[in-house]
Amino acid sequence: FAKDGRIVYTTAALGVVLDPSSGKQDFFGLHQEDVVSLAVHPGGEIAASGARAPFSRKKLVDVFVWDIATQEVLARLSGFHRGGVGCLKFSPSGSKLLTIG
Repeated sequence: FAKDGRIVYTTAALGVVLDPSSGKQDFFGLHQEDVVSLAVHPGGEIAASGARAPFSRKKLVDVFVWDIATQEVLARLSGFHRGGVGCLKFSPSGSKLLTIG
């Protein structure tokens, strides 16, 4: 959940931000393949998402850190994970992001 009560989740290659009171959805759509990991920062204003690589390819995939309110990219972590990013987790303070690929 975001700080303002919106629900943050993934479907296919999208990060989705749903306002349950209005039904309005906003989308983060910079991933090229299915998003398989998502973490919301402890402050509830930032999300991180990671995808898998295309089937039968072991290409490098990116982790995006993005603003939940605007879907603006805050950071793009590249060159670390080949094949996919299976797990993301912010530290309790929010100062660090664990990525497992």
